[in-house]
Amino acid sequence: MGKKLSKEETEAKAEVLNLVANRKITKVEELECCKLSECQPCSVGIDPGSRGLYVALNPAIAAELDLPVVHRFKTFTGDSLQCRNLPVSCGIKTVAMELTSVYWTSIYSILEEAGIEVCPVNPKKFRMVSGRRTDVADSQWLQILHLYGLLRGSFHPAPLIAGLRTYMRERDSIIKERSTYIQRMQKAMVKMNLFLHNVIDDITGKTGSQIVTAILDGHGDTYSRRCEHPAAFWATARIAPTPIVA
Repeated sequence: MGKKLSKEETEAKAEVLNLVANRKITKVEELECCKLSECQPCSVGIDPGSRGLYVALNPAIAAELDLPVVHRFKTFTGDSLQCRNLPVSCGIKTVAMELTSVYWTSIYSILEEAGIEVCPVNPKKFRMVSGRRTDVADSQWLQILHLYGLLRGSFHPAPLIAGLRTYMRERDSIIKERSTYIQRMQKAMVKMNLFLHNVIDDITGKTGSQIVTAILDGHGDTYSRRCEHPAAFWATARIAPTPIVA
């Protein structure tokens, strides 16, 4: 938990936050000149990427422990565990992390399992100075904003809810993809003058599947006993003597 601020400190924080949002303050040095109260002294800023994780410590803590301010870790599992061990060994309680694509998900879970409070930050909420940005500068900017309590974390559900949400999203994607493939099946059958969708409601149902399977097995006889449903006659009766177009 962060330090509780007085009314004056809260107003000063709101004013600085407005300056940051309007890009009136775009550098770490400018923010430090505002002399705000430190809300999260034991904090870290992490900028995850596809090739590396950039971790910025509080300069005061780094100087006390004789460590570099910014550390870079690769994205392999062993390196991610080392990234977790760094804040744990330094007594860090909270981490501000940029939500870069999906690169943040694995390190987020690792830090959360270690008991570290993670503040996931939307990149659009803390954009720095215009021009060339670097991962090192971004991680330091994250850390200094988190140090003064100027970041508002994005919502991230508990692990069980997050797992359920992942399953539901995957199910929704599969259903949408399924619909696309069904439409492609119907289009291929229409090209063969086979209007199966006009005589049955669902070509992927029991009857539709039997008819499609029979056709794929080479049974073009309209009186074939493999398809006993009346719709089979009217559907297969429309088959034109042309090869199937993939």
